[in-house]
Amino acid sequence: LSNYNISKYVNSSYMNVTNALFIKDSYKDNIKTSYIDKIKADYNADVLAASFDTPEEINNYISEKTFNLINNMFDSISDKDFILLNTTAIDMEWKNKIAQYEFISIFYHVNYDGVSYNRCKNGSCDNYNKLLFNNQSNVNALPVVTIAFEYDIIKDLGEDNIRNTIKTEYQKYLDEGGYKCGEVDDYVDGYIDSIKRNYRVTSSTDYGFYLDDNIKVFAKDLKEYNGVTLQYIGIMPLQTDLASYINNLSKTDITNIINNINYVSPSGMMATQEPAADDGFKNDVVTELTADIPVFKMDTDLELINGLSKLGITDIFDSSKSNLSNLSTDSNAYISLFKQKANIEFSNDGIKAAAATVSGGRGGMGCPFDYKYDVPVEKIDLTFDKPFMYIIRNKDTGEIWFMGKVYNPTEFTE
Repeated sequence: LSNYNISKYVNSSYMNVTNALFIKDSYKDNIKTSYIDKIKADYNADVLAASFDTPEEINNYISEKTFNLINNMFDSISDKDFILLNTTAIDMEWKNKIAQYEFISIFYHVNYDGVSYNRCKNGSCDNYNKLLFNNQSNVNALPVVTIAFEYDIIKDLGEDNIRNTIKTEYQKYLDEGGYKCGEVDDYVDGYIDSIKRNYRVTSSTDYGFYLDDNIKVFAKDLKEYNGVTLQYIGIMPLQTDLASYINNLSKTDITNIINNINYVSPSGMMATQEPAADDGFKNDVVTELTADIPVFKMDTDLELINGLSKLGITDIFDSSKSNLSNLSTDSNAYISLFKQKANIEFSNDGIKAAAATVSGGRGGMGCPFDYKYDVPVEKIDLTFDKPFMYIIRNKDTGEIWFMGKVYNPTEFTE
């Protein structure tokens, strides 16, 4: 790690980062005091002695530190003399839910002044959409929808032309016996004022996005806890399979992706926002971005020695070559086990994740008349329907807490 500055985090009921050294009772005299002092000072590590007759004590410790997400890490530890342990766990809510169920069915029938949309799939606005993932299985997905109205209809069509059209159509409506919503000139003035307010963004939630010919990116912030904001970033390759994409992915690539993410703020039907200059949406069109984001839950259990050996870390696993002289007075000490167990749940409420690594519109207004124009609409589909990778990182420091890949989201039920 060289001179890497390790961040210090405050443990809470939302996140927990723990380091520990478990020592077998019969081996504790072999562990150097200087090593214990250093890991306590640099890593805030717990140092605990145990019989190692059963794994119950260490398993319970891991379960407690990971909010009961990682359980039964060990079946037996009787052949081990010491265990080095790191756990990282979060149980965090989104800053704003992905699908705001209380108004999603209304939102999908967005009625802009001068333009109408109907986005419900198959006439239904259920909490979950069913998504065909990787052409293999139907999975539960959360809907996201954003309308970026950055089209200046007055500039395009001309205010006088619009006035003449609305005046003619409103008068025709009245001549046919329609309900009078006001004098003709007053109605036309109100219509012009209302469509001038169309220039805005309406979104079902806050999120970030980026897409090009090669990838789709969906990013979303979790709530701030103790001054820390974690961010989820999903990356789905479009031109190649996930394994090949990851094999060719560099730190620079990830940095460039993060730097190119455009952010959208949430707004309901009555709360709108002016488009930002860098919101990623085109000018002079109405952009309709929709996405189905699959929910998933998974567990992994990995043996890490082979992977670390491929990185060139080999001697520490060989009793004849290992040098743990700063840790133990036992010249034969080496690492015989290196494993990680991880769990993640991605849902509408937020993210639960843990890892333990061990070695050892208008149209209302009470008026039934409303004239609708056809306007240029660009549709963007940000749906994640193929295998993708994800990163959970500290948004401020860039430190990555979790990385993973999703090949088949499991059926998820709240």
